[in-house]
Amino acid sequence: MRLTEKIEFSATDFDKINKGFSNVKKVNCYMNACLQSIYACPAFYNLLSAISQADLGLDKDSTVSKLCHIWKHFDAKYQLDKPFSNKVINGEYIFEEFLQNYNP
Repeated sequence: MRLTEKIEFSATDFDKINKGFSNVKKVNCYMNACLQSIYACPAFYNLLSAISQADLGLDKDSTVSKLCHIWKHFDAKYQLDKPFSNKVINGEYIFEEFLQNYNP
């Protein structure tokens, strides 16, 4: 599929490392379940891959940038670098700013 001139991705090919999300505060299990589900969708995963590799000048605090940051945890070429080599992803840390507005 082609989204823009810079973003082209497959909706079916899928090559990712399987990892889980930690549930540190025990209040974000629904967020973690949602993240795990969308990263298991080939089209979504490949779209984030294409966005991550294209230089779009995204704000580092934007939701898309944070989703692309999580994508790196699943991509094999980042597995030798910390923090991407961890077997468990802390989505709560990555989305900490957003979660302050939604959790009691």
